[in-house]
Amino acid sequence: MKKVQKGINGLSRGKGDPSRDGSISDLKVGGLSEVKEWGWNAENLADNLIAIDYETIEGLRSEDEGTIETWKDIRFSYSQTWGIIYSKPKEIEGYWSYVPLFPEYFDRLMSGIILEGDITKEMIPPIHEKGRFDIYLTTLALKEKHRGNGVVRLLYDSFIRAVEELAKSGVYFDRIGANAYTLAGLAVCTRVFGMKYLRDSPSSGKIMGGKFYPFVPNGIASKSKDLESIYDKEFRNRR
Repeated sequence: MKKVQKGINGLSRGKGDPSRDGSISDLKVGGLSEVKEWGWNAENLADNLIAIDYETIEGLRSEDEGTIETWKDIRFSYSQTWGIIYSKPKEIEGYWSYVPLFPEYFDRLMSGIILEGDITKEMIPPIHEKGRFDIYLTTLALKEKHRGNGVVRLLYDSFIRAVEELAKSGVYFDRIGANAYTLAGLAVCTRVFGMKYLRDSPSSGKIMGGKFYPFVPNGIASKSKDLESIYDKEFRNRR
């Protein structure tokens, strides 16, 4: 993920104590409509999300992160591909994001030919159309003070609700990939999403990949019976 360290280090149990630093009841789930209500444009959003990346990843390089110019276009154009956790307007405490990719670009990422910072809007298919899509999981991030299990579940639940809404409209995830930079990142890739090690990244970290479905037993997707039923019908009956 961008890296799994960014999101996944932020999801491990750390020094943060929600009971001390902020209750889960103080946090809200949001998306594009909330961001626009704050008066933010695409650049404001990309700038704030990238700031979280640099805050939660030690040694993050600009060539791995990408630019505000690129990500601002992607975020506003593909609002189904990200969600935020916020404490009050303009105060984002964490977020999740993924990027759907045309198969040839997904393969290039999985092969280490290109890095996540090389992703451009031209590599992304129109996800509003029905079908199966390969996705690259870029971020699951929380600021340190919120790294308690309750807030992690809030982040996961937000992601799964978005996936469920897409599935109900006929949009499914086929292959999934990420870049794991830490042991915590590897654990999330394998235990939560069922990914397997493919190769070392040419930058740093380990490239992970696999099938989004069948869901990992006790993984986040398996917690939604509705989602599992929808995916089961699609993938068992339409191979």
